[in-house]
Amino acid sequence: MLISTITLDSEHSLRESLGSAIIARFALIAVWVLPVWLLILLPLYVLLPRTSLLWRTSVCTLLGAISGAAVLLTYLIIGGGFGAVIALWFFWVEAALIGAATCFFGAATADYFHGTQTV
Repeated sequence: MLISTITLDSEHSLRESLGSAIIARFALIAVWVLPVWLLILLPLYVLLPRTSLLWRTSVCTLLGAISGAAVLLTYLIIGGGFGAVIALWFFWVEAALIGAATCFFGAATADYFHGTQTV
């Protein structure tokens, strides 16, 4: 009986530590994602005319990939200097893919959400 109590307590503490680690990771991501979204992406989405070349999926996807890598590069330089930039180069690919996917989705669905057709 004592063994099952110890097992339950260790599983409970493992669950709590895992939950707090996930919350901490989301908080770190939110520090960068929310300002970029609120100050850059949302105004561009609302104010950029649909006739702009930036709404083409190929152009928007390329710019999103470049922007995602640039945001991560800025974060790494501020957080750890150039040593971190070189050591964590593989995260650039992930950031570029996230930026590209975000911009592709925004450009591909802009007609649906704006209610107009591209020219």
